[in-house]
Amino acid sequence: MALTPTWESTDLPILEAAIILLESGRPGMPIQLDELLPAVEFDEDIVARSLQKLSHEHLEIQRIDYSAGTSGFIIRGVTPKGLRAAGVWPSENAAAGAFLKALDEQIEEAPEGSSKHNALKTIRDSAGRITEGTLTALFSAAVKAGTGL
Repeated sequence: MALTPTWESTDLPILEAAIILLESGRPGMPIQLDELLPAVEFDEDIVARSLQKLSHEHLEIQRIDYSAGTSGFIIRGVTPKGLRAAGVWPSENAAAGAFLKALDEQIEEAPEGSSKHNALKTIRDSAGRITEGTLTALFSAAVKAGTGL
């Protein structure tokens, strides 16, 4: 039996719906499974399985076991990884790409042959020789330092 990928078709849309509900209406208040169901096009079993996968890494979820043998979920918040996965926060790769794009734009605006143009080209050429992983690690450290993560 082959595994079926569920991130883009199921888990990500459920994560995005949960973030929208958490950030709208009652800021800071948790949401329950029955509040999430109308916002997504999946049945309760699929949503429950997805929430189990999203717990800890992407969403702060508390599982509730009721005396009748049933269970439910309370979604208390979203993690930084969840915000990045949903595109609400930028990824470290996005920061590196934005830096290189900004350098390119500044190079185009600077007069050809000027000291500013030459200095920016030197920085861009140097950054281009650094592997994307290293550049991403540098920006990741800068973002974490700037946000206190």
